[in-house]
Parts: sequence; C-alpha cells; structure tokens
Amino acid sequence: MTRFALLQAKGIQAIAVQADLTDESAVRSLIQSTLEKFGRLDVVVNCAADWKSKPLEEVTAQDVRHYFEVNCLSTFLCSQLAGLAMVQQKKWRMHHHHWRLGDESGRTSTTLPTFRRKGRYRL
Repeated sequence: MTRFALLQAKGIQAIAVQADLTDESAVRSLIQSTLEKFGRLDVVVNCAADWKSKPLEEVTAQDVRHYFEVNCLSTFLCSQLAGLAMVQQKKWRMHHHHWRLGDESGRTSTTLPTFRRKGRYRL
C-alpha cells in the first residue's frame, strides 16, 4: 500500500501529484492543484534530492548541472512559488529538509529560510 493510500485509509485528505520539480511550469501546476483541492497552502516541505558518489575525475559538467537542478533549483522553485501563494494567507510555514551529501547513513540536517510573515520576504 502506498503512503498516499495509507493516508486515505485513515480518512486524511490528500492528493498525489507527480511533477518535475526542476520545471517551473510543473511546479506552478503542482501549487495550483494543491490550492484548487484545499483552498490554501499551509506547509511546504522540500525534500527532493539526488546524489551519486563517484571519484572526482569521473564527475562531468552534466552531473553538476543535474545535481544543481535537482538539489538547488527545485528547492528554489518550490519555495518561491509556494511562498508567493502562502504570503497572501494569514498562517503558513515553510520547512526545508535535505540529505547531507556523502552521508550514507540516511541522517538528515534541516535549514529554515528567512521568510517572515510581516515585512520583506527574502530567502
């Protein structure tokens, strides 16, 4: 049973949306689908990441571009587009969750952005 099915079985409202998080229009569609289903967006958790360890001499420019798009650009796009929708609401929270590169134990570290409810919004 998928996690989505488990949530539904417990009576929790949820949607499952597949999207290429490196594609701005796909992320925009993801946010819009969420807003259409629930009417608001209260929490964003960014946890998309990819890393394949290999010797430095085998790392290509294409590898670096891919890691940047998946590990950085996707977080920016989700944060930016969700943040723009969320700041129009009274309550919200954004949480960034990422894997430590090179840590095969699966341990994680967390960073929180400098988004504020009042005043200027900045990353």
